[in-house]
Amino acid sequence: MHYDVRFATDSKDETTMIRSMTAFTRQTNEAQWGVLSWELRSVNHRYLEATLRMPEELRALEMVARERISKRLKRGKVDGFLRFQPVEAVSTGLQLNRGLITSLLQANEEVEALMENPARTGPLDILRWPGVLQAAETDLSELKKETLALLDCALDDMIETREREGAGMKGMILQRCDAMMAEVVKVRAVMPDILTAQREKIMSTGAGTPCAGDCDDHSEE
Repeated sequence: MHYDVRFATDSKDETTMIRSMTAFTRQTNEAQWGVLSWELRSVNHRYLEATLRMPEELRALEMVARERISKRLKRGKVDGFLRFQPVEAVSTGLQLNRGLITSLLQANEEVEALMENPARTGPLDILRWPGVLQAAETDLSELKKETLALLDCALDDMIETREREGAGMKGMILQRCDAMMAEVVKVRAVMPDILTAQREKIMSTGAGTPCAGDCDDHSEE
């Protein structure tokens, strides 16, 4: 697992924040127009690289989504998956194309006037005409607004996850630093004795070694 170390300093204190680079979040919103979900995954990267996959009807939001991600995250390879599952037409109901129906009725009256014994046109005949029944359309403006709001929630959760894992790593690092410092204190306490013993060993070794002059005399003989 990789971590990103951030430093935030003011005039009175210095705080170190460690954020994990690996995180995952999924946020879902269900409404009358269907189910909307964001998935964000991030791994370590030396700079921010975002890849987004979005449905065609919401593709226009890609640049805005990238801007929001870049404002909240500074590092990491981020993969974003946006899914939109609209409700079926049966669930949302059907809408009548009243303008088309009015035109059909007027045309039907004109045709009947030209015929001697016209067959009666019933409501089902009108409903069968192409375009008379229309599925309720999704309000894209509301959908886009909810898409960006859900992205903000996903980013909040991802940052919280990064900081939570980073805090755990920070505690581990500080614990190991404390352990190393304890060993340093022990070594410092015995260091004078170690130096004295080392000095005495060197001096005793030197005392048992013939002087340089004597060695030269014996070599000449």
